Amino acid sequence: MKKIIIKTAIITFASVVAALALAFGIASLAFPQGMSKICENMGNYKLAASYAERQYGYSGSTEDLYRCALLHIRIGDRNKIIEYCGKLVEKQDFEERCGDNVQYVYGNYATALYLSGKDDEAIAVADKSVGEGFHIPNAYADLTVKVVEKSDKDFASKLLGAFVEHAGKLQYEEQLRYFNAVKNSLEELIG
Repeated sequence: MKKIIIKTAIITFASVVAALALAFGIASLAFPQGMSKICENMGNYKLAASYAERQYGYSGSTEDLYRCALLHIRIGDRNKIIEYCGKLVEKQDFEERCGDNVQYVYGNYATALYLSGKDDEAIAVADKSVGEGFHIPNAYADLTVKVVEKSDKDFASKLLGAFVEHAGKLQYEEQLRYFNAVKNSLEELIG
């Protein structure tokens, strides 16, 4: 009698585990956006990013691409930041969709390019982030922080050369202060 009870309990437990595994598998395939949000809420950003990639692959929407980029920025995956932020900044509705996070995306994208040895591309992204009217903040500040942190005098010189070309766009006192702070940090590093 005892053996039958133990055997039944083991079979029941195994059946419940199998049903849960099957439900998880189905949810992973059928509802990647929901699974991504659940994983993010639990603090598992790497798995959340993986589900976000799957969702973007299904939909191709800017919204899903934006979420994918932000999750990869959060986990610091340089290659994925370059991949997804690169796609994102080329979207027609990039600035509209990202709102206040436009410069955050540009800054992280430029920094990932720089850290991957793609200096010219990083400067091109920083130039794009400045825009027509010298946006504050912009990717130059993010690059400057990383360049100073790494004491990279060679790239600092290139960055400063590109940055000062935007001096003609300054219209407000706040822009001038920002410009001078970035410029002074680079000049101080160069020596």
